[in-house]
Amino acid sequence: AVPGGSVVSQNSSLVKRRQVATPPVSASPAPAAIPSGVSKISPKSFALQLQNIQAQHLNYVSFPLCPVLKFKVDAQECATSKHLYARSLVSFPEVLEFDINVLKYKAGLDLEVEALNVSPLTGQLEPIGEGRVDLRSALDQLNAHKTLTIELTNAAQQPAGLVLVGATLLDRPVGTRVSYPATAAGAPFSPMPISKPHASRTKNGVFKVERVVCHEMTPPFTKKTANSANPPPKGDYYVVVQVGQESLRTDPVECKTTQNTLYAAYECPDMVFDVEYEQLPSETIKVDVFEVSAKAPNGKRLVGRAKAPLYSMVVHNDGDDTPATEFAMQLKDQNDVPAGKVSLFLLLHKENVGFTEEN
Repeated sequence: AVPGGSVVSQNSSLVKRRQVATPPVSASPAPAAIPSGVSKISPKSFALQLQNIQAQHLNYVSFPLCPVLKFKVDAQECATSKHLYARSLVSFPEVLEFDINVLKYKAGLDLEVEALNVSPLTGQLEPIGEGRVDLRSALDQLNAHKTLTIELTNAAQQPAGLVLVGATLLDRPVGTRVSYPATAAGAPFSPMPISKPHASRTKNGVFKVERVVCHEMTPPFTKKTANSANPPPKGDYYVVVQVGQESLRTDPVECKTTQNTLYAAYECPDMVFDVEYEQLPSETIKVDVFEVSAKAPNGKRLVGRAKAPLYSMVVHNDGDDTPATEFAMQLKDQNDVPAGKVSLFLLLHKENVGFTEEN
């Protein structure tokens, strides 16, 4: 069971087969689309991926508490949380995309949060409180700490609770597919096999990592030597992904360079894990990125590692034709210093992969 309450959402594939007791909600609002005025898919756009959103100490008298959070940038609604807990709120990733030029040249841009409750009597949204923070300040805090605390106040300007936001800030849009400029990326990456092939699958579900992209990696040597005339040296990197006690790894590939940082992409046709549906919410996924180095012990150097609970990830469960969903995490080195980011493209298969292969 996930700490903090029972999952309310019926849309999450991670909990689709779990029996969850939830209060009836007759008019739960549909997730809001990111408006075109805010979401601009361009090389100059920022993407703010909100994860592990928690609402605490909400002061409200109407129970059961079924909170909804609405996030706004410049008063335009960008995302509505929709995966809720009964007393606290933990949301699957939401993405706010906005033009970096707006951030640079428009002062006083705010990130706003509005907390509402779904009335158990009418099914309508009732306000709990609002909070806002300067967007530049918020991005600085998220870059430094990956967490942001926003205080809520009600209509009487009294404290109404807190919203804690854990987020990953990307310097590019988030999407089901990531493409880099041809001038920077070079030739397309060929599919890379997994060094450890998976065995026959016998459990209820299979969690699959379809693709891995390491990006914005800044090894220590690039800070002193890298510039437009002297790009960072290229090396061979591989990725180890662990779910529960099972670990799978990619073969090494040569990294590419763009904007004085390193990145590498891996197609993972065989990176699937034995995970039962009932275990998914309590499992942790861990990612280690290594550089192949003859000078390092055991011939490898740890670039960075990241981990996250599986329940905080978006996973589509509509079959092999569904595009995998990207989930980005911050890589940190052994000194807990940011070392780049890693994106996993995730799927949860309905059918047992082993059964399909054997037939």
